[in-house]
Amino acid sequence: MASGTASGKGETGGVEAFNHAPERQAVSLLEPLFCSAQLAEQVVAARPFATADDAVDEMKELLRDLPEDAILESVNAHPPIGGSVEKGSLSESEQSAALGDQGAGGEGGGEGDGADPLTTIRALNEEYRGRFGYTFLIRAAGLTAGQILANLEQRLTNTPEAEWSEVLGNLAAINELRMRQMLESLGVTGPTLSTHVLDTSTGLPASGVHFELQLIQGVSGGSGTSSDSSASASSASSAIANSANSAEESAGVGSDATVNPGQSVVESGETNADGRFSFADRLGAGVYNLRFDTDSYFAARGIRGLYPWVDVTFRVDDVDLGAGASHLHIPLLLSPYGYSTYRGS
Repeated sequence: MASGTASGKGETGGVEAFNHAPERQAVSLLEPLFCSAQLAEQVVAARPFATADDAVDEMKELLRDLPEDAILESVNAHPPIGGSVEKGSLSESEQSAALGDQGAGGEGGGEGDGADPLTTIRALNEEYRGRFGYTFLIRAAGLTAGQILANLEQRLTNTPEAEWSEVLGNLAAINELRMRQMLESLGVTGPTLSTHVLDTSTGLPASGVHFELQLIQGVSGGSGTSSDSSASASSASSAIANSANSAEESAGVGSDATVNPGQSVVESGETNADGRFSFADRLGAGVYNLRFDTDSYFAARGIRGLYPWVDVTFRVDDVDLGAGASHLHIPLLLSPYGYSTYRGS
């Protein structure tokens, strides 16, 4: 069953990270979202997922198949609308818009006419629990108190069977909202990247070194990454070629070297006056290549170096996606006849 919601780039990178997360860690991510250890364990056991939609669809199917007592436990773990909510919790953020809408004359009608909608909701919560035996549950995100009140009043007229269907639908919607937000956050919590190029033959920063950051394999969570980046690759390649031609004309040094862009170019640019560059997007899991156009750099200085370009290939994996690795710094120490690189700080 397709949910009909397209996965964003952050979600895509998040699915990849979620698929590779250790089992215990993955369960710990989902359990507080679902208010159900059983559902969290079953979703984790169903990995891997190709997309966020697949993960959400699997969650919904597993939710429908849970025993009734497990579903009730999850429902009753949600705080009542307008009741005491733990500060900083998911429920607090989801109810915040509704809890802020406390003006008289809400949209509820009936018992809510002329009354504070939130006060009426609190009173009807007790009536609802007495009628159905569990907490009134609604996907509150984006709703006003008046809209929630109208829904609550209508659902109080439901049969137990009809209301159980409403509860399952709202529980699935809450779980979906939270799960997509979790996957989105996983997809953008990879490290940032910077580089610093130093010319060891002069002892000075190497400014104006053109480069490309290429994604060789994997999925990047950064918003600048595209699986179809032929336009970006062409633009970056032209910039490097133009720079090389200009350098040859000014320095009188020919160069047969070309810098071939990768199939997926994440970002391109050149080092600043201090030889540095900080990339705009965070990196998702994958293998990357930093290709430096060293030929053009040395040609502009009347030098024909040994290496037409320098490739620095590195990986971003589960360790780098963790909270302890928020930044990658990859310096390049460069001379006409040698280079070295390492992981900096």
